[in-house]
Amino acid sequence: MKKLMNVTNYSVSSTPEKVSLRKKAEKSLKKKKSAKPFSAAETLKILHELEDHQEMMLKVHEAEMSLMNTKLNLVHELEVHHVELEMQNEELMVVRTQLEESLKRHLFLYDFAPTVYFSVDKSGLIIEMNRSGARLLGKERSVLINTNLIYFISTESRHVFKDFLQKAFETGYPQTCKVRMISTGNDLVNVHFHAIFYEVEQIYFLSGIDVLNFRI
Repeated sequence: MKKLMNVTNYSVSSTPEKVSLRKKAEKSLKKKKSAKPFSAAETLKILHELEDHQEMMLKVHEAEMSLMNTKLNLVHELEVHHVELEMQNEELMVVRTQLEESLKRHLFLYDFAPTVYFSVDKSGLIIEMNRSGARLLGKERSVLINTNLIYFISTESRHVFKDFLQKAFETGYPQTCKVRMISTGNDLVNVHFHAIFYEVEQIYFLSGIDVLNFRI
C-alpha cells in the first residue's frame, strides 16, 4: 500500500515526452471509465502498471543524473588538465630562457676566448671557428669557412698535422701536436693543438695556443 501511495506523491523532472505520455494515459483512462467501471482485478492491474512505470521512470532519472555527473566530472578533469599544461608550459618557458642565457654566455666565452678553436670535417675543411682562430689566420671568418685548414700549416708540419688528425679519428681519444702555422702577413706561428674526433657529427674539435720560442 505504501508503494501505491508513492505513485501519487512521486514526481520526476518533466519533459515534453513525459507530459505527452501522461496526457495519453489520462485520455485512455477516461475512455475506459466512460465505457464501464473497472473491476477489482483491472484496478489492481492498472496500479501495478503504474508502479512499474514509476520504477522505470526512476531508473531513467537515475541514468540521466549519472550521465550528467559523468559529464561534469569529465569537464572538471579537462579543466584541471588544461591548467596543468599551462603550468608545465610556463615552467618550460623559464627553463628555455635559462638555457638560452646559458648558451649565450658559453658562446661569448667561446668566441672571445684567447684560445684558438676550430671545428673541421674529416677532410680538414673549416666548419666553424672563434675570433681568435680567424685572427690567427689573418682573415674574416666568412672567408675562411669551407677552407682547408691544412693550407695554413707550414709545409714541414703538414705530415705531423695529418697524422695527428688520423690518430684522433682512429683512437677516439684526445690527441696533441705542435705545428708551425702561416699567420697574418705570412708570419710563422708555433701552435700547440689539442683535438678530439666527434663521431656523431664526423668532425674534429680543435683547440690551440701560441707557443713562444717553440722549434719543430
